[in-house]
Parts: sequence; C-alpha cells; structure tokens
Amino acid sequence: MRTTLISASIALLFLSGCASIDAKKSLKANVNTESADNKYIAFRSAHPDSKHLPSMILRLSQTHLKAKEYLLSDYYAKSFLSEYSYDKHVPEAFYLHIKSIYMRFKENGSSEELANQIKNNSKEFVSNFPKSKYLSKVIQIEKDSRKVIANRNEEIAKTYDTLGNKKAAEYYRSKNKK
Repeated sequence: MRTTLISASIALLFLSGCASIDAKKSLKANVNTESADNKYIAFRSAHPDSKHLPSMILRLSQTHLKAKEYLLSDYYAKSFLSEYSYDKHVPEAFYLHIKSIYMRFKENGSSEELANQIKNNSKEFVSNFPKSKYLSKVIQIEKDSRKVIANRNEEIAKTYDTLGNKKAAEYYRSKNKK
C-alpha cells in the first residue's frame, strides 16, 4: 500500500512537472515574440534607414505565425508589403499575409469574409508571382478554404432540406457554384 502511494505521488509529480514544462514553453514563446517586437522597435528607432529592417520584419511575421499570433503575423507581412514593395522578398511576405489569414480562417470557424480575403489575395498572388516558389502553397490554401466553405454551405443546405425550406437550401447550394 505504501509503495503504491509513493509510486502514485512520484507519477503525479512527474506529470505535473511535464504540464508546467509545456506551460513554460508556451509562456516562453509569447515572451520571445514580445521581446522580438521590442527589439525591432528599438532597432528601428535607432536605425530607421538600416538595410536589415526588411528581413527583420519578415522574420517577425514568421515568428508570430509560428507562435499562432496570426493577427501580428499579418500586421508585419502587410507592413513589409507597404514599405518594401520593391524588395525581392515580396512574394514571401505576400505568402505570409495569405497564410496568416488562412490560419485565422481555420481557427475562427471558417469565416466567409476570411475565405473571400484568401480568394482575392490568392488571385492577386497568382497573377503577380506566377513563378514564385510559394505559388503551389498559395493555390493549396485557396483550394482548402474553398472546400471548407463549400462543405459548410452543403451542411446548411441539408439542414434547410430537413426543415422543408427548399428555397434556402438551393440558395446555399448555389453559393458553391460561384
């Protein structure tokens, strides 16, 4: 009985230790993005004309994307696009912009507004960067978001079918044909 109690106590301590390690990693990721933001702001203030600013902004967008901070990732991607539209890394920034919208789309229950943003930005990307290494990823993101919305529209149409509202069901099915 006593060894069982000791074993259970050790297991509990180990498991709680693992949970706190995960919590610390999560907290560390958030602190790292905040620290990176602060360092960028300080660097930009001290060196407003530095040639390193474009790459810093891109890295911040990537860092926030990895930390699941999609709005901040999008903010930095759009900042890059507006400030450095001449830069050779514009396709990467545009891809990060689309990817951060897509991640919000997946996380927030498939908003039709975000799906439209993905669709419009993807069209622009394909038109402007037909030879980009990010092209296939952007096309896949657009297809995936379209598929999610089509499935949602079909589920809504089936619900209306069940309720006997054929007109509403047809409306949602017609949205998939556009």
